[in-house]
Amino acid sequence: MKQHLVTISVAVVLALQASAHAADLEASRQAPVDPASGITARAYLGYLTARSGEYVYDSGTKLSQLDWTIDNALIAGGDVTFQANEWLSLRAGGWTTIAAANTMDDYDWLAGYDGFDSWSHWSHHPETETSKAFQIDVSAAARFASHNELQFDALAGYRFRNMKWNAENGSYIYSSESGFRDEAGTFEGPAIGYEQWWHTPYLGLGVTYEAPEFRMRGEIIGSPFVFARDRDHHFARDLVFTETFGASSMLGVSLAAERDFGADWTVFGKADFQNYFHTRGDTRVYDLASGETFELKNGAGADHRSLAFTLGVSRKF
Repeated sequence: MKQHLVTISVAVVLALQASAHAADLEASRQAPVDPASGITARAYLGYLTARSGEYVYDSGTKLSQLDWTIDNALIAGGDVTFQANEWLSLRAGGWTTIAAANTMDDYDWLAGYDGFDSWSHWSHHPETETSKAFQIDVSAAARFASHNELQFDALAGYRFRNMKWNAENGSYIYSSESGFRDEAGTFEGPAIGYEQWWHTPYLGLGVTYEAPEFRMRGEIIGSPFVFARDRDHHFARDLVFTETFGASSMLGVSLAAERDFGADWTVFGKADFQNYFHTRGDTRVYDLASGETFELKNGAGADHRSLAFTLGVSRKF
């Protein structure tokens, strides 16, 4: 009798364990995925136009200005967003140019500066090439308020941008010692190579309007702590100029629209403007022929701005 009771008890316990295990499996199958967490990956193509300014000063007076312009470029990029919880998201991404049309214009005021139109020397280089142009950005967005369909995020991030051009061939109008804009001619071969680096920790505000299957988002970011440097190589003169700049400012504004297709896919378009304000710094000059170096205090300047339009797709995982 006792043996039968033990057998029945063991059978009951095993049956209860099996039932509980089956219930756990069913619950795990039916448990919904937390919509406030997950990963979203985006990829896009776009159009970019940009301009970088390179400046030389002599005792505070403008001596030279070089305008390095991306007239139009095709860019490709992407980013990944991790939604940590319902109020915090982390994002990392970037873009690079695929093809670009560029121009460089070099102005000098060797007879004294009396406004931009008083230049004495000008050269034009329509065959300028972009050897590289890219951006890397990492950021966090913390949602701090919402009202009806509007949501508000505090933004913090770091952005790095690098642009490099090589100018070759071209034409010029120069002034002789006794004349003004009285000499003209053409260049052949490499002329000048120029590169800028911009490092930007920033803060900002994001606002999202959300409707069923549709969203619009605007962001404004800024920084008073932008650090930049550049490098200029004058091939014909065998001179290299490197500059480091003090802290300057940056302002960026973007506007995006998104349309959902199903639960996981989204198509989006975005416009993005960035302005890195003019900054001054010191120059170190390297004479590659003689090996000599010397410094010019507060003799350099730089700035940069860009406008991009992109179109892409994103997928939630």
